[in-house]
Amino acid sequence: MARRVDKQYLGPVMNDREFTERYSDDLENIEFAIVTYYREHPELADSNVDRVLDLLARVYAAETNQRKAPPIKLSALDQPLFDRIRTVCEWRLGRGTAPSKPRGKAEFQPKVSEEMTACLKRVRSSVKLWTKELGRQGYLNWIATFFE
Repeated sequence: MARRVDKQYLGPVMNDREFTERYSDDLENIEFAIVTYYREHPELADSNVDRVLDLLARVYAAETNQRKAPPIKLSALDQPLFDRIRTVCEWRLGRGTAPSKPRGKAEFQPKVSEEMTACLKRVRSSVKLWTKELGRQGYLNWIATFFE
């Protein structure tokens, strides 16, 4: 049975700064996968990223709760992004090989699906914030500045 994220893992109350510090490598890996895909596909919009992150969060939440994963039906633009981010997530869960260009520390404590869900939701909240502030590619353009 997978370990659950509780006080031992996320702490009783973790603010945004603490969460970002604790999971910085995981968040950076997810965002790097998004940015590299965006650079290859400049037509990508924040809504595509939001849709993919939502589906991945639901996949890992289902795993945490030992339920069947939701059906995956994505567009031709979204599917490769989903696959790329999932590869990163599986690696951070200790179940896959490192992406071709991993970011962050090479050595890490593998995460559990509940932690991965929390990381995906955290990135998704950033997508929503920057889309609202800067428009349809606001998040993508904002995050790309950190990976130059």
